[in-house]
Amino acid sequence: MFWIVGKEGLLAKAFQRGFIAQDFEYVASSHLECDITNLYQVEKFTSQFPIKTIINCSAYTHVDFAEKEIDKAFLLNEKGVLHLAQIAKKIGAKLIHFSTDYVFDGKKTSPYLETDFVDPLNIYGASKYAGELVIQQILPSSLIIRVSWLFSKEMPAMNFTKKMVELLQIKDQLEVVEDQVGKVTYAEDLVDATLELLAQEGLFHYANQGVISRYEYAKEILQVLKKLNIAVKCERILPVSSTKFPMLAKRPCYSVLDTTKIEKILNKPIRYHTEALAECLLSMASEGKIYVT
Repeated sequence: MFWIVGKEGLLAKAFQRGFIAQDFEYVASSHLECDITNLYQVEKFTSQFPIKTIINCSAYTHVDFAEKEIDKAFLLNEKGVLHLAQIAKKIGAKLIHFSTDYVFDGKKTSPYLETDFVDPLNIYGASKYAGELVIQQILPSSLIIRVSWLFSKEMPAMNFTKKMVELLQIKDQLEVVEDQVGKVTYAEDLVDATLELLAQEGLFHYANQGVISRYEYAKEILQVLKKLNIAVKCERILPVSSTKFPMLAKRPCYSVLDTTKIEKILNKPIRYHTEALAECLLSMASEGKIYVT
């Protein structure tokens, strides 16, 4: 049986859709059903089910809020992860954990390898790296997958892809930063890849193909929306420096993840993000999440 931790999150919902489609036996929990920062609750919850694989989709992800809520970020992203690693070791379960491209400082000019030096620019990245370390120390047989710029048909309000879709439908003109470059990751593709990696252990990078800036990605979203006959109002997208939109947390300028290692294991290339984006937006439109002309 699988245990999906953090069932209300973007990635957790994608796992649940995938498991239902494939008729996998699983249990999913929210913070209210099992607070992973409380070891007693973790032990009590896991004692009720024959759990063989723990999929941790729970995380503190408010990048800017983390700069002020340092304790909260580390409580969930490090201590909560510590408890999952401890219980997985105790019950003999596989632990699958997801980390982030924000563990890097963005000073490279070529894609980041799993072996590259880690130097987070913000508290969020530091807390996620702390979670990686406790897993590697307690349960080296775990699977850790770093991802970047995650999106799916069910996205929180702060998600970049969702914000762009909404703004493109109501704004005549948008300004989008061009000095942040990375790769986007479609949750459904990540779920499929994760299930193919259940026998693996160690650290991997995963993202859809296509190196792109935030500005270029916004233009692609606009193009896909138009091709799908989805209503848009925006007629112009302007590239601007990130200094125009100051934020509490620093972001890496370049956080492209090298996916060579994971593609060799999967024995196939990861698909290009434009195809995945079109699939996602079409699904959203068909379910009434986006207005279609």
